[in-house]
Amino acid sequence: SSILRIQNFSGFIGKNEINGDLSIRNFKELTTSLDLKGNIDLTSFLATFPVKQFESGDGEIEFDIRLTGRINDLKNKKTNSVKASGDLSLKQVNFKTKYSPIEFRKFNGDFYFNNLDLAIRNFSGQIGESDFEISGSFRNIISYIFYRDNPIKIMADLESDNLNLNELLTLDFTEEDEKGDTENESETFHLAISPKLDIDFNCVVDRITFKRFNGEKASGKLRIINQKAVVDNLTLNTMGGDLILSGSINAHSPVKREFLVDGKLSGLHIDSIFYVFKNFKQEFLMSHHLQGQIYADVNTYFVLDDNLKFYSNTLTSFIEARIQGGELIDFEPMQNLSKYVKEEDLAELHFSELKNDIQIIDRQVIIPEMEIISNAYHIYVSGTHTFNQDIDYHFRIPLDQFRRPDRDSRYGEIAENGSGPPSLFLKMQGTAKDYEVSFDSRAVKDKIKNDLKEEGNELKDILKGKKANQKQEVELEEDEYFDFDGS
Repeated sequence: SSILRIQNFSGFIGKNEINGDLSIRNFKELTTSLDLKGNIDLTSFLATFPVKQFESGDGEIEFDIRLTGRINDLKNKKTNSVKASGDLSLKQVNFKTKYSPIEFRKFNGDFYFNNLDLAIRNFSGQIGESDFEISGSFRNIISYIFYRDNPIKIMADLESDNLNLNELLTLDFTEEDEKGDTENESETFHLAISPKLDIDFNCVVDRITFKRFNGEKASGKLRIINQKAVVDNLTLNTMGGDLILSGSINAHSPVKREFLVDGKLSGLHIDSIFYVFKNFKQEFLMSHHLQGQIYADVNTYFVLDDNLKFYSNTLTSFIEARIQGGELIDFEPMQNLSKYVKEEDLAELHFSELKNDIQIIDRQVIIPEMEIISNAYHIYVSGTHTFNQDIDYHFRIPLDQFRRPDRDSRYGEIAENGSGPPSLFLKMQGTAKDYEVSFDSRAVKDKIKNDLKEEGNELKDILKGKKANQKQEVELEEDEYFDFDGS
C-alpha cells in the first residue's frame, strides 16, 4: 500500500537538464508512473555514470517519454498493464566499445514509443567503413530494456551504401572472461546469432565486401529467429555476372555454424571466381588458366566454426554448370598431349559451350564424362580430384580429328568399332604437382566389352526381326491358301 511520489524533479548531468514526475506504488509488485524529459550529452553522462561496455562517447540524446504499469508483468510477458509513449532522438552520437577498435559514428534518428514498441524513422550511422539507414520498428523494446532475457523483434527496411564484412564480422560483444584464447584476436572473425533476436529485414545494399569478394546492387530478405538466419532471394551483381542466393545459417551449436545454400549463377567470369576463392587452395588449375562465363545451379551444405574456419569434410555440393566462351590457356596437363596434337594448338583452347553436372562429397570433386569441343579438337573428359590434390582423370579422344594420327597405334591404346571412328584412351594420375599421363588400357577393355554387348543386343534384335518376318510370311501364305470364293 506504500506510495512514493516525486513531483517536478529536475537536475543536471553536465550542462544538460532533465526533469519529470515519478510515482511508485506497491514495492513488491512495483507499479510505476514516470514522465521524463530532457537531453543528455553522452560524454558527461559516461563520466557521471560509467558503463563498462563503453570506452568513450559523445553526441546528444533528447527524450520525452512516459511509462506506466506493473513492471514485473514485463518479466512474465504480461504486457497489457504496461503503457509507454513519447519520443527519443539521437543527434550525432559517436561511441567506442571496449570489445573492438571499430568506431560507431554519426548515429542519428528519431524513435517513437507506441506502448511497448518503438517505431524507427531514418535511424542512420556508420560502423567503421560500413553505413546503414533503418526505418521500421523495435517490437517489445520496453520488456527487453527491463529484462534482458526477453526477446526483441526488429521489423525494418535496411539500406546501405557499403557493408564491409571484414570489419563487421570481427565484432564480438562477448565478455572478456567468456572468450577463448586466440593467437591474433584482431583478425579473428566471429559469427554468432543471439537467441533473443527476432529480425525481419528487407535489405538493399549498394556494395558488399568480404576478403576478395565484391558484390554490388544487392537486395533480398533476411529473417533471423531461434538462432537461425534465413536469406531469401538475395540478388546481386558480382564477378561480372549476376548471383541469386537463398539459404540458411544455423547457429544453435556454440562452436559450429551450418550453412545450406541454393545459388543460381548467371554469367560469372570463371577466372574471377578462382581469384576470389584463392584458386580453391590448389595449384593445379589457376585463375590465369581460365576464361569464360559460367551459368550454374548450385546446392551446397557445409559447416564453419564460430570463427568462420572451414570444415572441408562437411562440404557437399551438386552443381549443374554450363560454361560459355571458355578458354583454357597454357594449361600444362593439356600441353603434355603435344605428341598427338601440335603444341601451339594446345596453348590456347577455345570452346563455345561446355555442360556438366559436378558433385563434391567426402573431400572429392567428381566429374562425370563431358565432351569438350575446342578450336583444336574435341575430347571427352571425366575423373576425380580430391582436396588432398590427388587426381585421376580419364580422356577419350576420337582419332579422326588428329592432325598427326598414328595408324599403327604405336602411341597407345586405340579402340575401334563399326559405329564410329577409333578413339585414343589416356589417363592422368598422381598428384597435382606430380602426375603421369599414360594409356588407359582398362578403359579400352571396358569399351570393347560394352561394344560387344551392344553388338550382341543388335544381333538378337536382328534375329528377332527375322523370326517375326518369317512368321508374318507364313501367316500370309495361310491366308492365301484359305482364301476362296464361297459363291
